[in-house]
Amino acid sequence: MTPAQRERLHHLLLHNHQALTVEEAQRAGFSPEQLRRLVDRRELRRPRRGLLTSPSSARTVQEQVAAAIRLAERPAFAARHSALLLHGLRWLPGNPRRPEVVVAGPSRPELETNVIVHRTRQLEDLDLVTVQGIPTTTVERAVIDLASGSTTGTLLRLVDEVLYSGLADRDTLVLRSEALQRGRRGVRTILRVASARGPQRFRSDLERTALPLLRRAGLHDVEPNVVPLHAPSAGEMDAVSEHHRVIVELDGLRFHADGRARQRDNVKGNAVVLGRYTLLRFTYADVHDRPGDVEVQVRAVVRPRA
Repeated sequence: MTPAQRERLHHLLLHNHQALTVEEAQRAGFSPEQLRRLVDRRELRRPRRGLLTSPSSARTVQEQVAAAIRLAERPAFAARHSALLLHGLRWLPGNPRRPEVVVAGPSRPELETNVIVHRTRQLEDLDLVTVQGIPTTTVERAVIDLASGSTTGTLLRLVDEVLYSGLADRDTLVLRSEALQRGRRGVRTILRVASARGPQRFRSDLERTALPLLRRAGLHDVEPNVVPLHAPSAGEMDAVSEHHRVIVELDGLRFHADGRARQRDNVKGNAVVLGRYTLLRFTYADVHDRPGDVEVQVRAVVRPRA
């Protein structure tokens, strides 16, 4: 094989996410004998008849997904973590290393052993797009599909990430969640926080869970949504203990906040510190997934009763 042919093969693989059919290679001028020698020397892989890929050790997750989709003998799409990766989400739940695809129907196609294949009976055109030339599910559908296997805290962070970054549309996420919620654990959590009444429901649920936790940790007199006596300029705070001079703020999801929220939080925080209160901040994940850590931190600042 000449240097020019090697360069042409390199560009062909690069353009096709490191996977191409034998027919495509032959149309580009490579003979069956040349391709067979490349496979024998392990410069190419032949995962199934008619398909060629670069060695797996040299492929990214995106390239492995593209190869898996070509390997499937019926329509397949990047799904879940792999879909979010293709869409450009910077934070992913967990540390996914294996490519994931989804197919419609009751059976799974036989793919490479490192590929996770999901099945679904509900896969509509409005849940599908093409990203970087790879068929994939939408961000909204990927979040819905991940809901059942995520903790509440992880799912809420995921919803917050995709909506705050603009990768997902809130109305679309709500509509698709409503349509697909049957039999899918966790989707109601998405609806609870992303719907029109989401901010109020989220805040109510967070306060209802946090207040008993704070009282168990020693803030027996804590009151919700009050103005601290010694820092009235701070305005209404989430939870105030006047006896222990402790204020707890419960941080909501970023996509719920308006553009002035950060500045307002800074002003409130400075005011309560100047009023000689101890200020603690906890997120939904702290309260629901790590309540023991919350108790430890609160107990560390509770002042002994006189």
